[in-house]
Amino acid sequence: MNNFSIESNKKKQISLEQWKDELKNVKIAKQDMNKLIMNFFLIEGYKEAAEKFRDESQTEISDQDFECMQPRIDIRKLILNGQIDEAIKELDKTNKKVLEQNKDINFNIKLQKCIEFIKKEQIDEAIQFAQEELLPILESSNDKKDQYQDSMEKVMSLLAFENLEESPYQHLVGNSQRIKISSQVNYEMLKGQQEKENKLPTLIKLLLWSQEKLSEKLEFPQIKNISTAKFVTENGNGNNNNKASSLVDYE
Repeated sequence: MNNFSIESNKKKQISLEQWKDELKNVKIAKQDMNKLIMNFFLIEGYKEAAEKFRDESQTEISDQDFECMQPRIDIRKLILNGQIDEAIKELDKTNKKVLEQNKDINFNIKLQKCIEFIKKEQIDEAIQFAQEELLPILESSNDKKDQYQDSMEKVMSLLAFENLEESPYQHLVGNSQRIKISSQVNYEMLKGQQEKENKLPTLIKLLLWSQEKLSEKLEFPQIKNISTAKFVTENGNGNNNNKASSLVDYE
């Protein structure tokens, strides 16, 4: 921002009003924003939303990226429903390389199947599956052996608890673990496609990093809570009228 000189020996203070005035000069092309939104829909598998947004915004999307969405959506749903066998079968049909070339994915999705056995109180099945499917992967992975062993021990420790919620690793039986595995599979399946990465988290990280670096020289309004996108000053003041989206001009 050209109106503010940054001196290395002291911090300048920029008021919220000054910051808002400067933001009025920021121009962001609507086309770029549309591409960012479409990227999010594609990567996260919101096919209907992507279709509708494509028609309304005339945002281009490659046929390959659009056609490849459905298998990812189907496999994600299966994992989120705990149907791991079905998810593995679909992976083998649509993108066999995911399990063949990525040891982490192969181990983690099978570990999730073991978790599903434990959640259903199928103890014998869980133990047998761990011995027949997980141990061979662990023993053949010298570079990841410690990591896999640690993960496997945490899962198998669940067997010691009649009430899984009392386990220190209770998060493993929650829906968040299924979401984690489905995301790993989803991003691995994206390799080779035009849209490979969700750009929004990267931009958010860049924003937070930039604010941190700039705050070493300046005191200025910052976005502390990404979900609200409100600017907050050093004294903590901020309101809904200070949302970044309402202050930037989208051309």
